[in-house]
Amino acid sequence: MKVNLHTAEIIKAISLDGFAQHLAQSGWEKRRLIGNKASVWTKNHGDDESEVVLPLNPESSDYLIRMWDTLNVLENVDGLSSEEIIMKLASAKFFARSGMREVISLRLFVDELNKTELDLHILSSSLRYLQATLYSIGQVKIGLNSKGGRIPQMVMDSTRLSVISTFPGSSGIRLGTTQQIMQGELFGPPLSTQTFKEFAELVNESLSVEGLREKATSLKTRSASNYKKFLSSVSLADTAIEVDWGSPFDESGLKVMLPAMTIKSAIQVLDEIVEEMPEQVTTSGILIGGNKRNKRFEFNSFDGEDYTGTISEEIIKNGRVMTLSSSYTAIIEVIWENTTSTGESNARYKLLDLIPFEFS
Repeated sequence: MKVNLHTAEIIKAISLDGFAQHLAQSGWEKRRLIGNKASVWTKNHGDDESEVVLPLNPESSDYLIRMWDTLNVLENVDGLSSEEIIMKLASAKFFARSGMREVISLRLFVDELNKTELDLHILSSSLRYLQATLYSIGQVKIGLNSKGGRIPQMVMDSTRLSVISTFPGSSGIRLGTTQQIMQGELFGPPLSTQTFKEFAELVNESLSVEGLREKATSLKTRSASNYKKFLSSVSLADTAIEVDWGSPFDESGLKVMLPAMTIKSAIQVLDEIVEEMPEQVTTSGILIGGNKRNKRFEFNSFDGEDYTGTISEEIIKNGRVMTLSSSYTAIIEVIWENTTSTGESNARYKLLDLIPFEFS
């Protein structure tokens, strides 16, 4: 194993709880404690028994040496290189600080299902809707709706993800924002940090029905819908997922694990939320086109937005008068659909009501 300053920094940033979890998942058994200095683990393989000593005090002068010894034993016994183990266990926080950007690590515990591979469709779909969720949360944070439902460029620039690395064992992928946080922004959290914080809290609140309902509702229908699609994609793996968010800001960061059953329960709650609170727009403008026979309308609002879509059955049943080129206040339902691999959304519109507009 080659050890340099960068590797040493990563080792120091490894969570000892995470290391112990890795040992347990790899078939090692904790045998005893050596005071508060170390824990001793053993593993049987054939007629042989191997032993590792996990140091517990990162402040001790020989901590790195002891960790390197432990990693070398694991490399020989478990067949993973020391570098692979380090990259698996390194926290998102470390990569966030070293790269000056927001980082999210996703880990699907497929190895607990005795699988060694993850279906590409599950991974690609999960990443697609993760990106869509971040985009929609970012749009909520800036409070700006752009024409046609397109994500504002500033949101996309701040929250677009790229792959930093993958790690072995459980299927894991580490993602970071493509845009670094500038030094001057350290006096206050930028949009990327605000967005990732909201997403991490959304995942954390998924452990509770009421918490999820309150958090998802506050982030609006579009975010709730995209998050539901993200969890639905993850649920195809039928296993738990761990989300680890790291940020350059000292006070920021969160790690959450959602069991498979919790994911399924969260999807049901999100289904109810999306159904209960469809997004609606109330706007005034001019009715450009309307045909009750084919149930289509076209409406130009005074603020420059154009809406084209279907007419609701209620308008037709109620015999609502629709006079072309006349001014109305329109109530329009917005339904979001993800149609591209970039995670961008397209909006479908349904005209719910028309009220004659009176100029004051």
